[in-house]
Amino acid sequence: MIRPARDSDRPGIAALQVASWRLAYAGELDPAYLAAGLARDLDAHWRDQPIGQQDVVLVAEEDGELAGFIAVWDGAPPHIDNLHVDPARRSRGLGARLMRAAARAMAERGRDGAHLWVVSSNTRAIAFYRRLGGKISGQKQIDLFGTPAPATRIDWPTLAPLLGR
Repeated sequence: MIRPARDSDRPGIAALQVASWRLAYAGELDPAYLAAGLARDLDAHWRDQPIGQQDVVLVAEEDGELAGFIAVWDGAPPHIDNLHVDPARRSRGLGARLMRAAARAMAERGRDGAHLWVVSSNTRAIAFYRRLGGKISGQKQIDLFGTPAPATRIDWPTLAPLLGR
C-alpha cells in the first residue's frame, strides 16, 4: 500500500534512508560516520524537515512495516529529493511504483516534469532512473552531511514516462 506520509512515519523514513545509504554510499562516506553519525543526522533531518502542502511525501507499507518512501519538494520543476526502498525489498518494483505514485500526485498538483540529483557512484540508481525515462543532464558536487561527492542530475522534462504514457 502506498499512502501519504504522516508525522508518525518520520522515524521510520529516517531508518529506511539510513539502511539505504549504508549500502549505497559505503565507498563515499567514512565507515565510522555510516555506523553511528548518519542515523543521528538523518533522525534530526527528518524530525525537522518542513513538508509543504504542495510537496509529495509518500510511504509504501508491506505487512504493516514501512518498506520504502519518496519525497518530492514542489518547485519548477519539482525536485525528487529522496527515493529509498528497504534493501531487503529491492528489485521487486516498489521503487518504480513509488515513482509512479509521486508522478500522479505531482500531475494532480498541476506539475509536469521533475528532476533529481544522485551521487554519481550510485550507478544502480542511475540505471534505474534511466529505465524510468530520466535523462542525464548535468554534474555537480553535493554535500552529504559534510562530505563532498560528485552527483549526476537526472531530468524528466515531462512526467509522461513516469505515468506510463
